[in-house]
Order: sequence, then structure tokens, then C-alpha cells
Amino acid sequence: MKPALSTNSAYVAAVDIIRIVAITGVVLIHVANPIHSRTDFLGGTTWWTTNLLVSFSRVSIPLFIMLSGFLILQKQESLQETLRRMLTRLFIPYTFWFLIHVRWNAGHPDLAVFDASTLSAYLVGGSYHLYFLVILIGLYAVAPVIRKYLQNTSSRIQSEFLYFSLLVGIGLIALEYFAHQCTGTLFTRWVPFTGFFIAGHLLGMHQVEISKKKLASILFVSWGMVALFSFYNMKQVLVGNSIWQPLGCLTPYFEHYLSPLVVMMSISFFILFFHYKYAFITNHQRLGKLIRLVARLSFGIYLTHLIVIDLVDITFHLGINSFLVPLPFYIPLKLAVVFVISGVISFLLLKFPLTRPLLGEKIQ
Repeated sequence: MKPALSTNSAYVAAVDIIRIVAITGVVLIHVANPIHSRTDFLGGTTWWTTNLLVSFSRVSIPLFIMLSGFLILQKQESLQETLRRMLTRLFIPYTFWFLIHVRWNAGHPDLAVFDASTLSAYLVGGSYHLYFLVILIGLYAVAPVIRKYLQNTSSRIQSEFLYFSLLVGIGLIALEYFAHQCTGTLFTRWVPFTGFFIAGHLLGMHQVEISKKKLASILFVSWGMVALFSFYNMKQVLVGNSIWQPLGCLTPYFEHYLSPLVVMMSISFFILFFHYKYAFITNHQRLGKLIRLVARLSFGIYLTHLIVIDLVDITFHLGINSFLVPLPFYIPLKLAVVFVISGVISFLLLKFPLTRPLLGEKIQ
């Protein structure tokens, strides 16, 4: 790998662009689920279009983790500073939004008192989409150790460490699915994702000596295979076979963020788009400001969008069974509505000093 200048403005733009792609993918997965997960839509044009979009969007969480690795592992900060960052950036938002989502209860508010099961869900990070924050909490905690190790090793050892970490993560997830035991806690859920965290740092700080054509080929072939395996899994579900998604597992195996195909998609996408020269952004001030704004709102959109989906289903009748316009318009319309409303909520929360910590930012 060849060294690359991390201070170049194009890299700042790349972080924002990838963050926007990632949050769009996360929202799209949840918006598209009513179509993608229904066997009665299987095989139709709308289902295949949805399947391709959802399959590509599986890179979202890996991209977020790689961006975190790039941004965190290059910082020169003490353990105390890292722990303070973990508290303000992650623990406070995780705790607050965990409580909100538990009580919101997917649009059926539950105001019952807290019990042991609530605490258990908090500790395992098993509440809705907030497992991602649990992963980051663990990675932030071990970041000082990883940073020091990488600073004191050669590029060859760094590459071997990256390959080892990715292979361990792929292996651990494969074992979970094989054993039908997809478990994890606040203290262990991060472990399989360490490879992505390291990859973000190393691949962001260095140019990889592989052609863009090869990277694009890896990206598109992996994407196509994920889509085909998704179709195969749905066919299995039709006949009552759920072997590829055991009870308690996040997704069918081939759609998991650490399945080999999604890993190849995510790594190739990151390399291609992180090192692209975004002159069209850096040369246009207004466009640059808009992109920076949306990127800044992305964390808030992540935290709020599931509640917004429930609200628009109820308020605007955008649920799949009450949608009043042709089915092909379902995903683009609902995606736009959810994204904008979640963005506005995030923007307002960031406007007030007391609510800024709820989105991981400091009171100013």
C-alpha cells in the first residue's frame, strides 16, 4: 500500500459522501423491508428491484464502521480522552434512544415500568437497530490499544493484522449461524467487526495497489451474488426452510455484514469512493455545505428513522397495505419522506444546546 495524504480536502469530502451513502442505505433497508421480506412479492419486477437495492445497501454498516476507524485511529489522544469521547458520542445517545425505542415499541407505546428484561436488552444491545452503537462502543474502547499497535508495526504486519482480523470476524459470524446461536453483549458484540475498523484506517491512509477496474468488478460481482442468494433464501422460506437465518440472527447469512460477499462489497466500495477526487464538491461552495449538513445529520437520522417510519405509516398511510399509489413508487416516495422528516428532527435537536448530546454532540 502507498501512503496517501489524509489532510487533503478530497478526503474530507469522501468521508461525507460515504456517510451519506451509508445512512441512505440503512434507511432504505428498513423502508424496503415490507416488500423485500414478503414471499407474495417474490420474483416480480418490484421485488427484484427492491432486492438489488437492499443487497447493495448491506455495505452501510461496514462503511460506517470503516469511517469510524479512519477518523478515530489516526487521532493522537489519551485513554481518558477516548473514554470521554465514547461517553459523549455513544453512551449517552445509546442510553437515551434505547429507552425511547423500548417505550415506543414499534408504534405501540408501552409505558410499563422497567424490569429485568429491559436491562438485559440494554446490555446485549438487542434493541432494534441500536446494536450498531454497541459495536462502536466496544471499538472505541479498544481503539487506544489498536492505535498503539499499528503505530509500532511495519506496513507488512499491519496488512497481515488486517487480513487476520477480517478472517476472524467472518469466521465468528459463520460459526454463530452454523451453531444457530447469534448472540452478543455490550462487551463482545464489537469483536467480529474489528477488521472493518482497522480497514477504515489502513485503507483510508494508504492507496491500494489494485486497479479501479478490478475493484469495480469485485463490487458488482459480489453485489449480484448477494442478490441471487437473497432470492434463493426467500425460495427456501417459501417451503418452510429457514436454515440460512436461524432464530435470533440479524439477517440471512449471505446478507450479513460479515458474510464474505458483503465484506468484499464493502471493502471494494470504500476503496473506490474514499480515494475518488471530489472536485465537483470542493469547487462548489453551496453543494459542499449541503453535503456537510446532510453528513452531520446522518447520526440523528440513524437514531430516529425507525420511529419516523412508524409515524408516517400511521399518519400518512404509507404502510405497504394502505399505500394508495402504484407499488413501484413505494420505496422512493417513502424513502424521501422518512429521510427528510428524520433529517428535520435531527436538525432541530442539534439547534438546542440541551438536546445536542442526544445526537452525540457536545453542549456549546
